[in-house]
Amino acid sequence: MSYRGMNNSVCGFVGRPRANVAGVAIAVLLLVAVSAGAQDDMPGLTEPDVRLTGTGLDAVDVGANLNHRSELREQRPSFRSILSAFLRSDPEVRDRGTFSFLFEASLTSIVAQAEDGTWSTQWRPDIDHLRLGGVFPHTPVPGAVFRQRIGRITVSEPSELVFSSRMDGIAFDIDMPNVDIRLAAGYTGLIGIHNSNVAMSFPDLVDRSTGETWFGPPRIVALADVGLPEVLGRQSVSIGAVAQFDRRVGDDLTAPEERLDSQYAYLKLDGPIAGGLYYDASVAGMFQQLDRPEEELELGYGLAGRLRARYFLGANDRHVVTLESRYGSGDVGPFDRYNPISNPSLGLLKSYSGGDLLLGTLDYSVRPFARSPRRGARSLQLSVYGSPAFHADPTADDGYRGTEAGGRFTARPFSDLGARLWAGGFFPGQTTGDDPEFIGRFELSMRY
Repeated sequence: MSYRGMNNSVCGFVGRPRANVAGVAIAVLLLVAVSAGAQDDMPGLTEPDVRLTGTGLDAVDVGANLNHRSELREQRPSFRSILSAFLRSDPEVRDRGTFSFLFEASLTSIVAQAEDGTWSTQWRPDIDHLRLGGVFPHTPVPGAVFRQRIGRITVSEPSELVFSSRMDGIAFDIDMPNVDIRLAAGYTGLIGIHNSNVAMSFPDLVDRSTGETWFGPPRIVALADVGLPEVLGRQSVSIGAVAQFDRRVGDDLTAPEERLDSQYAYLKLDGPIAGGLYYDASVAGMFQQLDRPEEELELGYGLAGRLRARYFLGANDRHVVTLESRYGSGDVGPFDRYNPISNPSLGLLKSYSGGDLLLGTLDYSVRPFARSPRRGARSLQLSVYGSPAFHADPTADDGYRGTEAGGRFTARPFSDLGARLWAGGFFPGQTTGDDPEFIGRFELSMRY
């Protein structure tokens, strides 16, 4: 199983005068004042506990985190470093619940070499999280727990086929003994484009490539999900819907070249099969509306699916075998190209969009020192994988895209230090006319 604490985003971030000056100033102050620490999303790491007397807060955590990634792709190197600092508090309120506050800002450095051999450097500040929340176990429903977050938050839906991104909004979770309810809504247009995972329409892609946009695509996203834990034996079910509405305007506040709205419904099943064998299966349907000035509204229908099986073997899950397949419809038969709100995370060095795709992956990982008494030795993990990719119609003349194969070495010798070395090759199909491509990546994560 791959370590998930690494920051794997590689999008460029470009400027526009709409930047929030106050937010940038606060981010710089935090980054200068705090030279070490941690990041909220990374599991298994201890964080400093600094108690501030004279405040209304029980405990305040402050810290910083440094992530670095070096990559070699198409014989051109690139380097990405992210220094983030946070301030967090989680005071209890007389056994009635726990409030939470998190402010996290980051400064990203992106150094890349272009095809002509020239180098470019970008410095991009952003506010990663700015949220208030709470967990309240005492509700009118016996055994229920109510969770709430408001501000700049990260929202993901369970199927992993539609949406996973930061946004400015609000989210509610209601966990009851036999049902879990999740509601969320927000706006993605104020997230720095290097931190945004939303790219749906042609204007979205242009914004990423031209270097003239400061923020991510302006979209309103709403999500509703109902989970039934272990409703069928030990099998769990999640069903939900997501909708996004394009709020793009033209440069002179006139109608834009196009607007793309879309709605989705999904279903996910997961649970154990036998012994150490587990599965999860998801399917999602899409209905989208493409609106261009002086043209008829263009409607589209898409379908996506994902099936994954994992087999855990040996003491402390020393060996893990993962078999996964993913499908996103193309312009074939009754379906149009499937178009998710955010780019999917495929766990590969090669990038694919979520549509017009048939992908398979076989991954084997081993922790050779899983029984060692030393934490650093237990954390060592070796993985090898292969992943053939096709278009949605694999029987077409150009249906085969190619295969990626490679390996990963992951280690976290200390709670505040981790690294991963990842190398692979992509071998394209003969009809593409492309040459094989070799990709290398080194990732380092530090916190103090």
